[in-house]
Amino acid sequence: MNVRTDAKYHALHETLQSRFPLATLGELVSIKPSYGSSTRAVTRTNPSQPRYIRITDYGDDGIEPGHAFVTAESVDNRYELMADDLLFARSGSVGKTYLHEDDSEPAIFAGYCIRFRFNESRVLPRFVYWWTKTQAYEKWVATIQRPSVQANINMGEFESCQIPLPPVEIQDGLVAAMDAARAQRKAQLAEADALLAGIDGFVLDTLGIHPPPADTRRVFAVNLIELAKRLDSEFNHPRYKSLAAVLDQTSTETTELGNILVSISSGATPNRSDASLYAESGVKFLRILNIENGEINYRDLKHISDAVHEGQLSRSQLAADDVLMTITGRVGSAAVVQGEHLPANINQHIVRMRIDQNRCLSEFLSIWLNSKTGLEISNRLVSGGTRAALDYEAIRKIRIPLPASLDIQEHIVNRTKEIRQQARRLRAAADAGWQAAKQRFEAALLGDSPP
Repeated sequence: MNVRTDAKYHALHETLQSRFPLATLGELVSIKPSYGSSTRAVTRTNPSQPRYIRITDYGDDGIEPGHAFVTAESVDNRYELMADDLLFARSGSVGKTYLHEDDSEPAIFAGYCIRFRFNESRVLPRFVYWWTKTQAYEKWVATIQRPSVQANINMGEFESCQIPLPPVEIQDGLVAAMDAARAQRKAQLAEADALLAGIDGFVLDTLGIHPPPADTRRVFAVNLIELAKRLDSEFNHPRYKSLAAVLDQTSTETTELGNILVSISSGATPNRSDASLYAESGVKFLRILNIENGEINYRDLKHISDAVHEGQLSRSQLAADDVLMTITGRVGSAAVVQGEHLPANINQHIVRMRIDQNRCLSEFLSIWLNSKTGLEISNRLVSGGTRAALDYEAIRKIRIPLPASLDIQEHIVNRTKEIRQQARRLRAAADAGWQAAKQRFEAALLGDSPP
């Protein structure tokens, strides 16, 4: 008998209450659950090689379209996935689930996952999958996972997980409602993505810039006389010559970013071993992940002490209208500092730029830098070996369009804000609808009124 002695388990443990009979996952399987393969992941070079499904491949709602799969160094058919197999993550993102819906290509699963294959005469796999999106399931995971350096739940514990078990026809109706809500959510998110994707076209059309056709050649020749100081192949790709010609021909004036800079500075990362340098709140410490989709977000936000902000990092203190740009890793992502973000500072992977507002609006510069064309220009200028980066000299050389009238810049800024706000509303509606659907699903099983 496996007796739990940890206090958290007993503090959180509750008996599940439902209007329907309860069953454990172990009672509902058609074959014994099993752990996945421990073989090494390698590059997948053709569709006949099985996809190697790992917990890092799937999120809260499956695997994203266009995902790049790996395969396994050694393929063992014992780990083959069939349609409607359900995987549970046993460590890391413990409790996360993946329903194998796309069986158009062979697939096997990795060792940090546990496969459940259900007896569909008793329970629909999609019903179990949607149950794992409920608060009741999340609480079970929080209760049962073992406290350690890396939380985990073993196979026997997953087998003991209880779920309500209504008749299959009721399961089918609940699944259909969840599937419809999921489809609506995806449609709203796709509409939001399409709106955001259209910003580039609007900006370029307004500026009279028509980028050249995509040039994906991997082999090309360059005349020696055309070589710049740099000899790396990416820098000298012909598509940049075509892009430069387009910018030369546009009716909108262009200039180098350095010509509108008032000042530029990058941050630093204080010594992580000295806890006194950091704080629970106060001065926001922005990292690459906090600059996304043209905005500053507070995801996994860190803070530094006032002493560090005023001392060691005083040169990278942020002010309203500063333009931030990432200079390593995801190079070129930009956002503008607003008053609500302050006080704030940045680490060494971001630069802070103060702009001559009489010539260029900060928001306009950020929009240009985040455009596909702007990102292509800035990423051409990266240098370095194991970690590509932009230095100050390269940043100053980034070419930007500069409409003579600030009215044009303001028009671009205002319309872009409208589009982003509309996309934000769609995303919020998608999330609200999805949360409501999950709550209805759970209430139908645990509440007082029939489903």
